[in-house]
Amino acid sequence: MPESFVRQLIAAGALPAEVTRLGPRAVRRVRLLHTWTAAGLSLQPILALVDRGALSLAFLDAPVMATPERLDRSYQQLAAERGIPVSFVQALHQSLGFAPPQPDDRAGEDDRTLLEVAETFRGAGGQDEATLRLLAVYADSLRRIAKAEADYYETNIEQRLRATGLDERRLIEFGTRFGDRIIGPLERAIFMIYRRHREHIWTEHAINHVEEALQGSGLEERVPRPPRRSASST
Repeated sequence: MPESFVRQLIAAGALPAEVTRLGPRAVRRVRLLHTWTAAGLSLQPILALVDRGALSLAFLDAPVMATPERLDRSYQQLAAERGIPVSFVQALHQSLGFAPPQPDDRAGEDDRTLLEVAETFRGAGGQDEATLRLLAVYADSLRRIAKAEADYYETNIEQRLRATGLDERRLIEFGTRFGDRIIGPLERAIFMIYRRHREHIWTEHAINHVEEALQGSGLEERVPRPPRRSASST
C-alpha cells in the first residue's frame, strides 16, 4: 500500500494522525479505499457518504473479508528459510493472478501454505514451471467461481432489493448479513463438488496402472473403454 495514500487518508481524517501501525480492519479499509480511488472514484465524496451514513463499510468486518495472518518475516526471509529464490515466490503470486510482492513486504500465512504445496511437488520430481501452471488453473477456476457468485447475487437478489427502495447503505448491510449465512455452506459445497470430481478422475487414472500391469503380465489386453460414471458420482 503506497505510504502517500495512507498519509492522504490521515490528512482527510479517515485515519488517526498518531497511527503507527494499522490493525487488520484499518488495513482492509485502506485497501478498499485505495482500490476505489484507483478505479477513478474520488476519495472525499466517499468519506462524506460514510460520515453521513449513506454508505456503509460494514462488510469489511464480515468473516469472508478476513485476510490471512501476516508472519513476522519478509518474503525475502521466508524464501531464505525455504532455500528458494524470492523470484519464485513472486512468480507464485503472478501465477495466481496477483501482483508480485516486494522482497521486504511481510509474508502471509497463506504464502507458507503455497510454498508447502510447491515444495511437495518439487520433492516428488515436479518442475516448478509445471507447478506454476497448475496453480494458475486453480486460480483462474476459482476467480471464475467468485465472479459467477457476484453476478448471480447482483442479478437475482440485489437488483430486486434495490427495486423495493433499499438504498446503498442498506443493500451493503443486507449483503453482509447474507454473506455471513451463505459463505460457509457455499465453501463446503464447492469442496464437496471438487472431491467428487477428483474421486472420479483419479479412479480413471488408476485404470491406466491396472492396464499397464495386465499388459506387462500378458494376462489381458487393454480394456476397450473406461467404465461409465455412475449416477452417484455425477
